[in-house]
Amino acid sequence: MKKISLVALVLSFIVGQTVFAATASQDVLSSSTSPTMSDKAPGCGCGVRMKEMMSSLNLDATQQSKIKAIKDQLKQSQKANWEQMKSIRSQIHELVTADTLDKSKLDSLIDKKKELLGQMMKAKITAKQEIYSVLNTNQKTQFKQMMKQWEEKRMNHQC
Repeated sequence: MKKISLVALVLSFIVGQTVFAATASQDVLSSSTSPTMSDKAPGCGCGVRMKEMMSSLNLDATQQSKIKAIKDQLKQSQKANWEQMKSIRSQIHELVTADTLDKSKLDSLIDKKKELLGQMMKAKITAKQEIYSVLNTNQKTQFKQMMKQWEEKRMNHQC
């Protein structure tokens, strides 16, 4: 049981970092120019992928406003989820630094974190699909290619 709990905790941290890295890419569309190094998120620059993709799709003004609304809505919902995630992380930290491990509380926190991560993933996927539905046929083809490239890069990503 200890091993299962430990594995679940480690996986929870790994998934949490992945979700954090993924949600960092939710930058708001601010211009149609290519981003510079100063526009990128700290570290490897994961935070500009969506912005790069949107600028390379040559969106018209209507598409840009619809996509901005979708992204703003996602940002608001994810903000609330991140506050809950912070609380869970601090509670897990308290468990780690306690003299004895409260296994039932750990299991409860892991369950809460899994549920929250599921909600966050669902919201991101829904937003991507809504963005996809705004695109024309050529843009959809280009979007699919970019998503495939992202996935390939993500498989080799180390941050």
